[in-house]
Amino acid sequence: MESFDRENIILEYLKNNINSSIENLAKICNSSTMTIRRDLKRLQKSNVMEQRNGIVYLKKDISLLPPYVYRKTLYKKTKQAMALKALEFINDGDVIILDAGTSCMELSYLLNNKKHLTVITNDLDIASIASNYEITVYIAGGKIENRNNCSSSIETIEYIKRFRVSKAFIGTSGITNDLYFCANSSDKVEIKKSMMDISNTTILMADSSKFDSASIISVRPLYDFDYIITDKIFSNDEINIIEKNGGKILNV
Repeated sequence: MESFDRENIILEYLKNNINSSIENLAKICNSSTMTIRRDLKRLQKSNVMEQRNGIVYLKKDISLLPPYVYRKTLYKKTKQAMALKALEFINDGDVIILDAGTSCMELSYLLNNKKHLTVITNDLDIASIASNYEITVYIAGGKIENRNNCSSSIETIEYIKRFRVSKAFIGTSGITNDLYFCANSSDKVEIKKSMMDISNTTILMADSSKFDSASIISVRPLYDFDYIITDKIFSNDEINIIEKNGGKILNV
């Protein structure tokens, strides 16, 4: 088991059980206490948890943590697999837009070998990663969401609408039972819609944890995307609905 898998297990356990001994976490992860102590040291640096008298606690309600600090530890292998699949759509010379979030962030790490690529994003971390490569990077400005490290405001939307791109890679905070993808604010709804509207090809990146866990506001039906990259196994009825309306599911 790799470190990010153990960290995911530790965070989920503490979320549901409030605290734990190091020995118990070692047993749950089938690892040595020395290994768990190293994992905990990394988590402490992220300001996620703390130890008192050998007992490990979440430092605060996990829902109040900066989302990236928590989300970057979750479903990392799946997000990396989705990023590899998404990379197949990107050609040298493309102009692409990357939505804010950890799934698109995994994709940004893979762009270093692309030539004459242009990336537009509202995610500060993605912009920082991409700017280390031989890539032209545009950051959509506006009001910054401090806990999410992205811009999200009317200025962001207006900036995005100036462009025309070949592919848009979009994330989501949740997907409803009736297959609508969601966002957690009205600004983000409009940002995602604008990203889709300016793109020739739209691609959703959503791991299975996002399904049946709707966020606040529905954006559009999944079949509005040309491609859906996911580890979610759809029912035959769901596949028929998506494909009948022009979407295609790409499982990883």
